[in-house]
Amino acid sequence: GIYIGLTVLEIALLKIAHMPTFDSIVLAFGTAGTGGFSVLNTSIASYTTMAKYVIAIFMFLFGVNFNIYFLVALGKVKEALKSEELKVYASMFIVAVAIVVLNTVHIFGNTYKAFEEAFFHVSSIMTSTGYSIGDINVYPSTSRVVMLVLMLISACAGSTCGGLKISRLIICAKSIKRNLIKQVHPNAVQVVKFEGKKVSEETIENTNTFIFMYVALILLFILIISFNGYNIETTINAVFTTFA
Repeated sequence: GIYIGLTVLEIALLKIAHMPTFDSIVLAFGTAGTGGFSVLNTSIASYTTMAKYVIAIFMFLFGVNFNIYFLVALGKVKEALKSEELKVYASMFIVAVAIVVLNTVHIFGNTYKAFEEAFFHVSSIMTSTGYSIGDINVYPSTSRVVMLVLMLISACAGSTCGGLKISRLIICAKSIKRNLIKQVHPNAVQVVKFEGKKVSEETIENTNTFIFMYVALILLFILIISFNGYNIETTINAVFTTFA
């Protein structure tokens, strides 16, 4: 119901943004599934500014854990806003947009255009959607590195996105922090909690194993693809894009 409701809402808003009906439906489906299928070979660049912002916002929304929307539907808004994963997701998004804007404003000549590009592309890449409104290859290396990191991590668990997922990152970071504390205070009792609940040792072990395999396979695939003779940036981009 949440999935269908958000999709229908996006179709309606895209129609208001003067997008043809067929395009509105296809692009809403491509946004909802974070699959990035487009009608035009210019992706989203040929549509109105409003349409670009609508798609960017809905890419972000489909990157949110659907349990958050369920809590909101039940009237538990305060509980939903307390979500650790949501806070980290939103914080990462805001910081990434700010970095890209500051790093690209000299390219676009004004802050508004830099913000539009940053807001859209960070949302697209962080949610593994892949829509575009311009050529990010003109961005400085700092912005492109930020994009690559976001591509690997992606958005929330329980969303339609690919990638590592922020929940795993949080659990892994907390388990590392616990282990570091235990190195200094061996007798300390440290419990890893996520969203206010204790995380079992099995879950922590499975999460850390997943992340290790994730990184190890990426490194292996980078080595394999490197035999094609492409430059290192192309090789890394290819692996990160397909893997995440």
